Amino acid sequence: MKIIEFCIKYPVTVWVAVILAVLFGVISLFRLPLQMIPTVDRPEITVETEYKGAAPLEVEQEVTDRLEEKLNSVENLDEVVSKSEEGKSTITLKFGWGVSKDVARLDTSEKLDLVQDLPEDVERSLIRAVNSDEETPIAWIIVDTTRDINEVWEEGDDVIKPRIERVGGVGAVWMFGGQDREVHVLLDHQAMSARGISIAQIRDALLRENRNIKGGKIDEGKRQYLVRTMGQFTDLKQVEDTIVRQDARGTVYVKDIAFVRFGYEEKDFAVRMGGKPTIAFGVLKRTGANTVEVMKKLREELKYLNRIYESKGIKLVLTYDETDYIYDALGLVTSNIWYGGLLAVAVLLLFLRSGASVLIIGLAIPISVIGTFFIMDLFNLNLNIVMLAGIAFAIGMVVDNSIVVLENIFRHRQMGKARVKAAYDAAVEVWGAVLASTLTTMFVFIPII
Repeated sequence: MKIIEFCIKYPVTVWVAVILAVLFGVISLFRLPLQMIPTVDRPEITVETEYKGAAPLEVEQEVTDRLEEKLNSVENLDEVVSKSEEGKSTITLKFGWGVSKDVARLDTSEKLDLVQDLPEDVERSLIRAVNSDEETPIAWIIVDTTRDINEVWEEGDDVIKPRIERVGGVGAVWMFGGQDREVHVLLDHQAMSARGISIAQIRDALLRENRNIKGGKIDEGKRQYLVRTMGQFTDLKQVEDTIVRQDARGTVYVKDIAFVRFGYEEKDFAVRMGGKPTIAFGVLKRTGANTVEVMKKLREELKYLNRIYESKGIKLVLTYDETDYIYDALGLVTSNIWYGGLLAVAVLLLFLRSGASVLIIGLAIPISVIGTFFIMDLFNLNLNIVMLAGIAFAIGMVVDNSIVVLENIFRHRQMGKARVKAAYDAAVEVWGAVLASTLTTMFVFIPII
């Protein structure tokens, strides 16, 4: 075999190649993204549509069914799963493995544009390329404050959440707890019945009046003025003075049939710390981002925010950090690899009783493992417990192959051959068996890929 002959004939070149493999492997080790489990990027698209105030049955009939009618024609679609709940429709499109998510997302968007008969107050559908890793927060942050949590909510939504989202590697931030401020229009049903006013009329009047309308432009000399009619509500009195109906029977204002006040949105979940209501932020990373690097930047950002809000009585507490579990899991697997390698060397020393032989096999283990990191970096893979477990399994195969070749070289040496001749003849004699045993092990795991 030419490769065997080359390795024996040019040992310096081989050593240089080994050193380069180890060098690039070490560099790649510090570049590899760290995760708990491998990234499983399922070819799924999720379409979320909000229809606030609607019951689940209305959401299903008015939104979900009409969207599904168009989305069923998306190419390469395997399965459609929909969920209709209060005020929201969620449709998950599942595609076959190998389908490009970008193409599927574009096709889904085109089909949604064909839906024309949705209710007027249905919000525009949000298309998300669902990923299992993106749906699992890598960190949870709790707000520790003595202030009223609803006062802190606005600060969290306007400042804290956007700053966390701008941290490198962060894909999205969930925010739970607290209530947003809003205007409540409490209807007097007796007054409405006496005047013959329906809820739909009040709703239409508020939607009609609470808007700014563009009026074009006016050219005056060298200047140009944009004209618009200001109609958005700025205080409660404007809401109260909104005309609901005006006819021969008289004018009916909102204040005649309802009471207007400031309030907070309805609470549909609660977050507590030490029995007190609080706000929680769930941080999700982008696909492929290094969890360790993202968490490092996130901790720096939290230190900066805590310095700013210290005087305002707000403190951000990191209550969950995925890197703790990643380090524990990776540390456990790594230590097992070390223990396994050392035990393998000890067993070899016990049976072979040759320090030189054990040294050769012992060097093959770290060289093979470290060189693997360069290949992983080349194919944009990440370091996780499954990958490390595979490396630990491969160590046994490396040791087996090394023993087979080394023992055959020893046998040829006993036959009186020179070292170079014995090494060449022995390697050529068993290379087929070694390759076959390695390939059979690989082929067992290829279907898992």
